[in-house]
Amino acid sequence: RLVLNFNGGGFLVFYNCLMTWCSSPASDPTRDILSPEFDKEQAVRALSFPRPVSFTLMDQKNFSGLGNIIKNEILYLAQIHPLSIGSFLPLEKLRVLVDLALSFTSNWLSHKLKKKGLHYHIYMKEYCNKGHKVMKESLGPPFGLKRLSWYCLNCQPQVISDVADSLCTSQTSCLSAATEPLLSVPLVEDAES
Repeated sequence: RLVLNFNGGGFLVFYNCLMTWCSSPASDPTRDILSPEFDKEQAVRALSFPRPVSFTLMDQKNFSGLGNIIKNEILYLAQIHPLSIGSFLPLEKLRVLVDLALSFTSNWLSHKLKKKGLHYHIYMKEYCNKGHKVMKESLGPPFGLKRLSWYCLNCQPQVISDVADSLCTSQTSCLSAATEPLLSVPLVEDAES
């Protein structure tokens, strides 16, 4: 039997359950957005891969501690569409996104600890700060976790290349095109073999 007692006086009891003692998974402080050791250039490199930036932001291997609210807010503040392909964005724009991730997260945590609310710009809004209609969609990698995303098509235009654009007939095919190599080059065998 396992009994968990909580500071507020409540408790939780588990009967006839299998218990296993596990150590916490090792976390890399260079990827933890609240760590002083967070590696900003490593984060920029991760964002510059040919996949939608929102997928990279939600990948805890790249941005440990970054959640859905933060993702939506920083993409709006950086004026980046959640499905924009990272490799098509200027490095300076990706650096701004990383800086926003750090500052917004720190600000968000500070407000949470003080039990104060934080003003959201796009998260759960019907209209953005400029009065444009906000889109709400469940987005995520193919065969991966889908998360609700709020974004403004006017303030956050999608950035894709001409090659990827020609491969996109719908959002689903666009996502698979964005996560697959754009060009397939056949191997050339040696003429003598």
